[in-house]
Amino acid sequence: MRWGAGKGANLNAVEVDENFWDLLQRLQAVEDNPAQPLQIGNITVSGNRMTIMLSDGVTSFGPFTLPQAAFRFTGSYEGNHDYAVFDFFTANDGLYLALLEHTSGAAFDPDGLIAGQALYQFILPFPNLYDIGFFFPGTPGVGIDAGAAMFTLIANRRFYLPEGLIGSAASLQTATTGALTLSVRKNATEIGTISIAAGATVATFALGAAVQFEAGDRMRILRPPGLDATAKDFSVNFAARKGSIGD
Repeated sequence: MRWGAGKGANLNAVEVDENFWDLLQRLQAVEDNPAQPLQIGNITVSGNRMTIMLSDGVTSFGPFTLPQAAFRFTGSYEGNHDYAVFDFFTANDGLYLALLEHTSGAAFDPDGLIAGQALYQFILPFPNLYDIGFFFPGTPGVGIDAGAAMFTLIANRRFYLPEGLIGSAASLQTATTGALTLSVRKNATEIGTISIAAGATVATFALGAAVQFEAGDRMRILRPPGLDATAKDFSVNFAARKGSIGD
């Protein structure tokens, strides 16, 4: 095969050698001085569009559409609200994620379905413990008038006492001789009792149903009707909950 004008005849040995030598020199020049590739000169982003400009100032790639997070926090649950897929919201005592696009019902149903598919995913529980404690040194109620409170808490937030005061604890450092009963009140109304049996140190609680407290309400513990000189150092911790009953 001819290169250019060519010789028009078979090459002799010297000419063949010269051709190979010329090719070798050309290959060696390419190896010794390789062409440098273009580098990234800069990257610019406008909105969700990214463009890559190379170092020659001319060549570019893009613009490329950047992925964007589809998650959106919408606050507390709202009835008759248009939720999109991946909308976060708070309800009950935790954080939820909408799994389907839908218009919400008036009341939140964590087990709601559309065509057999779950509407919501429970993501994260919120801590709602709200411990309320106090300590009365010496004989419980000494120095307090009969029928008066030995402890009062003015609520500065909404909370409630769960039924039976589950998780609450109360005790004496030194046991009582006779039985002691302390009235637990919401404002002026008795809602439950704290009782310590004769000769005991650990108290039991009675609260027939959960009781809601709003900001401004008073939680009061009355002095026991009779003082017991042997009972000493009364401690109590109510396991209350932040928020509203049923949340």
